[in-house]
Amino acid sequence: MNNSLMKQFPFDAEQPPILACPSCEHGRLRFIKESLVKSEDARTRNWKENWDEYDSRDATLHFSVRWKCDEPKCAEVLHMIGEACYGIHGVVDSDGQDYPEEYLAYHPHFMAPSLPLFSIPEGTPKTVRASLKAGFNLAFCDTNAAANHLRKAVECLLNELGVPNNTALGNRIKNLTSPHDLLKHDLEAVKWLGNEGSHGTGINQEHMLIGYAIMEKCLLHLYDGLHQKVKAINQHKGPVPTARHFRHPSDGSAPIS
Repeated sequence: MNNSLMKQFPFDAEQPPILACPSCEHGRLRFIKESLVKSEDARTRNWKENWDEYDSRDATLHFSVRWKCDEPKCAEVLHMIGEACYGIHGVVDSDGQDYPEEYLAYHPHFMAPSLPLFSIPEGTPKTVRASLKAGFNLAFCDTNAAANHLRKAVECLLNELGVPNNTALGNRIKNLTSPHDLLKHDLEAVKWLGNEGSHGTGINQEHMLIGYAIMEKCLLHLYDGLHQKVKAINQHKGPVPTARHFRHPSDGSAPIS
Protein backbone atom coordinates (compact mmCIF):
# COMPACT_ATOMS: atom_id res chain seq x y z
CA MET A 1 0.00 0.00 0.00
CA ASN A 2 1.31 3.41 -0.96
CA ASN A 3 0.89 4.88 2.51
CA SER A 4 3.19 7.80 1.75
CA LEU A 5 1.12 9.07 -1.20
CA MET A 6 -1.53 10.93 0.78
CA LYS A 7 1.16 12.42 3.02
CA GLN A 8 2.53 14.27 -0.01
CA PHE A 9 -0.56 16.50 -0.12
CA PRO A 10 -1.32 19.32 0.20
CA PHE A 11 1.95 20.45 -1.36
CA ASP A 12 3.96 23.64 -1.63
CA ALA A 13 4.74 24.66 -5.22
CA GLU A 14 8.13 25.91 -4.03
CA GLN A 15 8.94 22.44 -2.69
CA PRO A 16 6.79 20.05 -4.73
CA PRO A 17 6.89 16.32 -4.05
CA ILE A 18 8.37 13.84 -6.51
CA LEU A 19 5.69 11.29 -7.39
CA ALA A 20 5.93 7.80 -8.82
CA CYS A 21 4.77 7.58 -12.43
CA PRO A 22 1.49 5.62 -12.63
CA SER A 23 2.14 4.59 -16.25
CA CYS A 24 5.63 3.09 -16.33
CA GLU A 25 5.98 2.67 -12.53
CA HIS A 26 9.72 3.25 -12.86
CA GLY A 27 10.06 6.95 -13.57
CA ARG A 28 9.32 9.89 -11.32
CA LEU A 29 6.83 12.64 -12.04
CA ARG A 30 8.49 16.06 -11.98
CA PHE A 31 6.52 19.22 -11.26
CA ILE A 32 6.35 21.56 -14.28
CA LYS A 33 6.31 24.90 -12.48
CA GLU A 34 5.71 26.99 -15.61
CA SER A 35 2.49 25.04 -16.28
CA LEU A 36 0.93 26.09 -12.97
CA VAL A 37 -2.21 28.22 -13.46
CA LYS A 38 -4.19 29.51 -10.49
CA SER A 39 -7.04 31.95 -10.01
CA GLU A 40 -9.17 33.11 -7.11
CA ASP A 41 -12.71 31.78 -6.92
CA ALA A 42 -15.75 34.09 -7.17
CA ARG A 43 -16.27 34.22 -3.41
CA THR A 44 -12.70 35.34 -2.78
CA ARG A 45 -12.88 38.00 -5.48
CA ASN A 46 -16.13 39.30 -4.00
CA TRP A 47 -14.58 39.50 -0.54
CA LYS A 48 -11.57 41.42 -1.83
CA GLU A 49 -13.78 43.94 -3.62
CA ASN A 50 -16.42 44.47 -0.94
CA TRP A 51 -14.93 43.73 2.48
CA ASP A 52 -12.48 46.06 4.19
CA GLU A 53 -11.37 43.31 6.54
CA TYR A 54 -10.45 40.85 3.79
CA ASP A 55 -7.73 38.42 4.92
CA SER A 56 -5.74 36.46 2.34
CA ARG A 57 -5.77 33.47 4.68
CA ASP A 58 -9.47 33.10 3.88
CA ALA A 59 -8.86 32.98 0.11
CA THR A 60 -9.62 29.95 -2.04
CA LEU A 61 -8.06 29.45 -5.46
CA HIS A 62 -8.54 26.96 -8.27
CA PHE A 63 -5.42 25.58 -9.92
CA SER A 64 -4.20 23.31 -12.67
CA VAL A 65 -0.69 22.00 -13.24
CA ARG A 66 1.20 19.32 -15.13
CA TRP A 67 3.81 16.79 -14.03
CA LYS A 68 6.06 14.86 -16.41
CA CYS A 69 7.72 11.47 -16.03
CA ASP A 70 11.52 11.70 -16.13
CA GLU A 71 11.82 8.29 -17.82
CA PRO A 72 12.54 9.19 -21.49
CA LYS A 73 10.83 6.11 -22.91
CA CYS A 74 7.67 6.96 -20.96
CA ALA A 75 7.50 10.77 -20.65
CA GLU A 76 3.92 10.50 -19.34
CA VAL A 77 2.27 13.83 -18.53
CA LEU A 78 -0.06 13.91 -15.52
CA HIS A 79 -2.68 16.65 -15.37
CA MET A 80 -3.82 17.81 -11.93
CA ILE A 81 -6.57 20.19 -10.88
CA GLY A 82 -7.70 21.20 -7.43
CA GLU A 83 -8.03 23.98 -4.88
CA ALA A 84 -5.41 26.00 -3.05
CA CYS A 85 -5.61 27.96 0.18
CA TYR A 86 -3.13 29.66 2.44
CA GLY A 87 -1.63 27.73 5.30
CA ILE A 88 1.17 28.00 7.83
CA HIS A 89 4.20 25.77 8.10
CA GLY A 90 7.37 25.90 10.14
CA VAL A 91 10.60 27.17 8.60
CA VAL A 92 14.10 26.95 10.06
CA ASP A 93 16.27 30.03 9.55
CA SER A 94 20.05 30.19 9.21
CA ASP A 95 20.40 30.35 13.00
CA GLY A 96 18.43 27.13 13.44
CA GLN A 97 15.39 28.91 14.83
CA ASP A 98 11.86 27.82 13.89
CA TYR A 99 9.37 30.43 12.75
CA PRO A 100 5.94 30.23 11.07
CA GLU A 101 5.65 31.12 7.39
CA GLU A 102 2.57 31.50 5.23
CA TYR A 103 2.44 29.44 2.05
CA LEU A 104 -0.08 28.47 -0.61
CA ALA A 105 -1.13 24.86 0.00
CA TYR A 106 -2.29 22.97 -3.11
CA HIS A 107 -4.95 20.29 -2.56
CA PRO A 108 -5.42 18.03 -5.62
CA HIS A 109 -8.94 16.88 -6.48
CA PHE A 110 -8.51 15.10 -9.81
CA MET A 111 -5.56 13.66 -11.69
CA ALA A 112 -5.30 12.09 -15.13
CA PRO A 113 -3.91 9.52 -15.18
CA SER A 114 -4.80 8.84 -11.55
CA LEU A 115 -2.21 8.01 -8.92
CA PRO A 116 -2.75 4.44 -7.64
CA LEU A 117 -3.25 3.83 -3.94
CA PHE A 118 -1.44 0.54 -4.46
CA SER A 119 0.09 -1.46 -7.28
CA ILE A 120 -2.58 -3.86 -8.54
CA PRO A 121 -1.14 -7.39 -8.98
CA GLU A 122 -0.67 -8.31 -12.63
CA GLY A 123 -3.07 -11.25 -12.59
CA THR A 124 -6.00 -9.27 -11.16
CA PRO A 125 -9.14 -9.66 -13.35
CA LYS A 126 -10.09 -6.70 -15.54
CA THR A 127 -13.41 -6.09 -13.81
CA VAL A 128 -11.77 -5.85 -10.39
CA ARG A 129 -8.98 -3.70 -11.79
CA ALA A 130 -11.49 -1.31 -13.40
CA SER A 131 -13.42 -0.81 -10.14
CA LEU A 132 -10.22 -0.14 -8.21
CA LYS A 133 -8.98 2.39 -10.77
CA ALA A 134 -12.34 4.15 -10.64
CA GLY A 135 -11.85 4.42 -6.88
CA PHE A 136 -8.30 5.73 -7.31
CA ASN A 137 -9.73 8.50 -9.51
CA LEU A 138 -11.96 9.71 -6.67
CA ALA A 139 -9.73 9.10 -3.66
CA PHE A 140 -8.62 12.73 -3.40
CA CYS A 141 -12.00 14.39 -3.83
CA ASP A 142 -14.73 12.01 -2.60
CA THR A 143 -13.79 9.32 -0.08
CA ASN A 144 -17.37 8.00 0.02
CA ALA A 145 -17.44 7.42 -3.73
CA ALA A 146 -13.99 5.81 -3.55
CA ALA A 147 -15.30 3.46 -0.85
CA ASN A 148 -18.32 2.65 -3.02
CA HIS A 149 -16.04 1.57 -5.89
CA LEU A 150 -14.08 -0.53 -3.43
CA ARG A 151 -17.30 -2.33 -2.51
CA LYS A 152 -17.96 -2.88 -6.22
CA ALA A 153 -14.47 -4.37 -6.53
CA VAL A 154 -15.43 -6.96 -3.90
CA GLU A 155 -18.56 -7.84 -5.87
CA CYS A 156 -16.52 -8.21 -9.07
CA LEU A 157 -13.95 -10.36 -7.28
CA LEU A 158 -16.65 -12.72 -6.02
CA ASN A 159 -17.97 -12.98 -9.57
CA GLU A 160 -14.50 -13.92 -10.78
CA LEU A 161 -14.18 -16.52 -8.03
CA GLY A 162 -17.42 -18.16 -9.15
CA VAL A 163 -19.61 -17.17 -6.19
CA PRO A 164 -23.27 -16.99 -7.38
CA ASN A 165 -24.68 -13.49 -7.55
CA ASN A 166 -28.12 -14.35 -6.21
CA THR A 167 -28.01 -12.95 -2.70
CA ALA A 168 -26.72 -10.01 -0.63
CA LEU A 169 -23.01 -9.25 -0.67
CA GLY A 170 -22.52 -10.34 2.93
CA ASN A 171 -24.06 -13.75 2.19
CA ARG A 172 -21.96 -14.11 -0.96
CA ILE A 173 -18.81 -13.56 1.10
CA LYS A 174 -19.94 -16.22 3.57
CA ASN A 175 -20.45 -18.61 0.64
CA LEU A 176 -16.77 -18.53 -0.30
CA THR A 177 -15.37 -22.06 -0.30
CA SER A 178 -11.86 -23.45 0.08
CA PRO A 179 -9.24 -22.30 -0.70
CA HIS A 180 -10.75 -18.81 -0.91
CA ASP A 181 -12.60 -19.02 2.40
CA LEU A 182 -9.47 -17.59 4.04
CA LEU A 183 -10.51 -14.23 2.58
CA LYS A 184 -13.91 -14.10 4.27
CA HIS A 185 -12.97 -11.89 7.23
CA ASP A 186 -10.93 -9.49 5.11
CA LEU A 187 -13.60 -9.07 2.44
CA GLU A 188 -16.29 -8.63 5.06
CA ALA A 189 -14.30 -5.77 6.60
CA VAL A 190 -14.00 -4.15 3.16
CA LYS A 191 -17.75 -4.60 2.68
CA TRP A 192 -18.55 -2.80 5.95
CA LEU A 193 -16.31 0.13 5.02
CA GLY A 194 -17.82 0.23 1.55
CA ASN A 195 -21.31 0.16 3.01
CA GLU A 196 -20.51 3.12 5.24
CA GLY A 197 -19.34 5.11 2.25
CA SER A 198 -22.30 4.06 0.10
CA HIS A 199 -25.23 4.04 2.50
CA GLY A 200 -24.07 5.25 5.91
CA THR A 201 -23.04 8.55 7.45
CA GLY A 202 -19.85 8.69 5.43
CA ILE A 203 -16.26 7.54 5.66
CA ASN A 204 -13.11 9.55 6.24
CA GLN A 205 -9.87 9.29 4.30
CA GLU A 206 -8.12 7.15 6.93
CA HIS A 207 -10.81 4.47 6.89
CA MET A 208 -11.03 4.58 3.10
CA LEU A 209 -7.30 3.90 2.90
CA ILE A 210 -7.63 1.01 5.37
CA GLY A 211 -10.23 -0.53 3.08
CA TYR A 212 -7.93 -0.33 0.07
CA ALA A 213 -5.04 -1.76 2.10
CA ILE A 214 -7.17 -4.78 3.05
CA MET A 215 -8.19 -5.24 -0.58
CA GLU A 216 -4.55 -5.14 -1.64
CA LYS A 217 -3.83 -7.92 0.86
CA CYS A 218 -6.61 -10.07 -0.63
CA LEU A 219 -5.40 -9.55 -4.21
CA LEU A 220 -1.81 -10.36 -3.28
CA HIS A 221 -3.06 -13.58 -1.71
CA LEU A 222 -4.88 -14.50 -4.90
CA TYR A 223 -2.75 -13.18 -7.72
CA ASP A 224 0.75 -12.32 -6.56
CA GLY A 225 3.26 -14.70 -8.16
CA LEU A 226 5.53 -14.87 -5.11
CA HIS A 227 2.64 -15.84 -2.84
CA GLN A 228 1.75 -18.68 -5.20
CA LYS A 229 5.36 -19.86 -5.20
CA VAL A 230 5.44 -19.89 -1.40
CA LYS A 231 2.23 -21.93 -1.37
CA ALA A 232 3.65 -24.42 -3.90
CA ILE A 233 6.95 -24.82 -1.99
CA ASN A 234 5.09 -25.56 1.23
CA GLN A 235 2.83 -28.07 -0.50
CA HIS A 236 5.82 -29.76 -2.15
CA LYS A 237 7.89 -29.48 1.06
CA GLY A 238 10.86 -28.31 -0.93
CA PRO A 239 11.90 -26.88 -4.30
CA VAL A 240 9.17 -27.09 -6.90
CA PRO A 241 10.09 -28.63 -10.30
CA THR A 242 9.64 -26.10 -13.09
CA ALA A 243 9.11 -26.54 -16.80
CA ARG A 244 12.75 -25.72 -17.48
CA HIS A 245 15.76 -26.16 -15.19
CA PHE A 246 19.29 -24.90 -15.63
CA ARG A 247 22.43 -26.57 -14.36
CA HIS A 248 25.03 -24.41 -12.67
CA PRO A 249 27.20 -22.65 -15.28
CA SER A 250 30.36 -24.09 -13.75
CA ASP A 251 29.51 -27.63 -14.81
CA GLY A 252 29.54 -26.62 -18.48
CA SER A 253 26.28 -28.36 -19.27
CA ALA A 254 23.49 -27.03 -21.43
CA PRO A 255 20.02 -26.26 -20.10
CA ILE A 256 17.83 -29.31 -19.66
CA SER A 257 14.08 -29.58 -19.96
